[in-house]
Amino acid sequence: MRFRFISVFSVLGICLSCGLFAQTSEPYELMPIEEVKPGMEGEWRTVMSGTSIESFPLRVIGIAEHFVGPNQPVIICEAIDDVNILSGPVAGMSGSPVFIDGKLIGAYAYGYTWPKEQAIIGVTPIHSMLPVLEDKGGENAVSGGVNSYWKSVEPASRGRLADYQTVLRPLPAPLIASGISDHTLEAFRGELDALGIEMMTGPGGAARAELSDPLEAGSAVSAILMQGDFNFGATGTVTHIVGDQLLAFGHPFFQWGNVEMPLAKAEVITIVRSLPSSFKLSNMGGLVGRIYQDRLTGIAAEIGPVSPMTDFSVSITYPDFEVKNYSSQMFRHPRLSPIIGAMATMEALRGGLEYSEEQTLRVTTRFKLEGYDSVELTDIFAGTGVDSAAAFQQMAVHRLIADNSFDPPPIESMEVEITSRPVTEITYLEAVYLHQDQLQSGATVELTLQMKNHQGDRFSREVSFKLPEEIRKERVEILVADAIAADQAEFEDFYTASRFEHILERIEDLKSRDHIYIKLLRRSPGISMEGQHLAGLPPSTLTLLKNAKGLKIDKDTVRQSGFDMSIPVDSEFRGSAILPLIVD
Repeated sequence: MRFRFISVFSVLGICLSCGLFAQTSEPYELMPIEEVKPGMEGEWRTVMSGTSIESFPLRVIGIAEHFVGPNQPVIICEAIDDVNILSGPVAGMSGSPVFIDGKLIGAYAYGYTWPKEQAIIGVTPIHSMLPVLEDKGGENAVSGGVNSYWKSVEPASRGRLADYQTVLRPLPAPLIASGISDHTLEAFRGELDALGIEMMTGPGGAARAELSDPLEAGSAVSAILMQGDFNFGATGTVTHIVGDQLLAFGHPFFQWGNVEMPLAKAEVITIVRSLPSSFKLSNMGGLVGRIYQDRLTGIAAEIGPVSPMTDFSVSITYPDFEVKNYSSQMFRHPRLSPIIGAMATMEALRGGLEYSEEQTLRVTTRFKLEGYDSVELTDIFAGTGVDSAAAFQQMAVHRLIADNSFDPPPIESMEVEITSRPVTEITYLEAVYLHQDQLQSGATVELTLQMKNHQGDRFSREVSFKLPEEIRKERVEILVADAIAADQAEFEDFYTASRFEHILERIEDLKSRDHIYIKLLRRSPGISMEGQHLAGLPPSTLTLLKNAKGLKIDKDTVRQSGFDMSIPVDSEFRGSAILPLIVD
């Protein structure tokens, strides 16, 4: 069962639906693939500029059986006009409806992207696309006689599809990041590659005027990942409209199956003719609906209800400059949204004249979760590369919240507040001196911390603390550490959580880089229960609990902090040291 989000937009969608669809005076029929023969000539319809739909001639060459999987044929055609022979297959035309004798046969979806005086096109048959509508299009699909086709369009694996891409590739719906530099995109290339996503930077963004043309077969539409001051989206073409639903693309976008992704109208700026692959440059219009299926043979969308999105904002305060504010709305996906949000934050930091290579940032990130208190994290980053360091930390925390096995709540908003100074403020730990390495239980530990700042000026700091009375006749370790080393010591074993609340607790426990952390570490056996490690238990208790259900008995001892303290500093602190101490 697919869960539908209800909002005020669903009501507006009902009121406006009559204006979103074309009222064609000549409704078209569907032509089954069995009636398609080599030599037949027809046309496809798509937008080349603005929102006006144009038609272009083609000729059927043949049928490629089992093209993207068992019983998944593709109709092979060729363009026969000079314009499209010159450009070759164009990314962004994916989904363009193809007609023969006024009957819809399918969607322009594949092509050889290095043509030589020809433009070969692969057309996904319409009867392979209709089942993507699922139950929503069931009644209308019956008239086409295709209800029994659902089992034949189960998505094939990415590897299977990739094998065919070396021959006749799916024409991508160009996933363009507008307002994002090549530097930022390259920084996240590995993250995108891990998801199998190709993204490019390019001009475009929001359309300057309202796109009032009704949607019809051949109209340009965009799948929206982020919209506002930063725009991430992919433009393709509407293939077929059934009631308040539409089919588009003719091949998968990400092939994620059930999805919840905003859909917008689009306008085409121009066609860029390129030897590797020609593509459409486009602007995104207002949201008009939601994509709910992303399958092997296309995407399905519903017009009216709009997918819920996360409000995203970044504010940056500079000395002697105006505050910079950026805002967007971001679609919700556990793996891709953290990357997109982090890219927007990194670009916000790099995108102004105020940016300098060396700076110090104080960053507060606030996540508002549905049904929970806000999660807030504050940290400091200094030196070179602070833009990527801040962005990647944000991405990591976002992933902890969104990508887990606990059915996490929706993130209603993300607020990133940054204060920037065009100087490097770092304190380095050079050495730690323990005044006495053997003490009585309850005695005072005295340390001298030798440090230097970024300019090389050296200074020292005296620190003292009292040993806990319960520590006696054992060897312990004193850890003086920065935030990263302190977190590693505290969670040196794999962190486990049995409830979503434990993840939030873990985030709240993350250390800040503008503190010196001092811990007294003891080796102690224990048990893990409800996401918490219970150390220092008496042997009798461990024996009693060893066979209790639901408890994980650690195979090894873990470091338990018998004492810890934090000392704030006015900079990022880096360095760590461990000193042994014998307690009599």
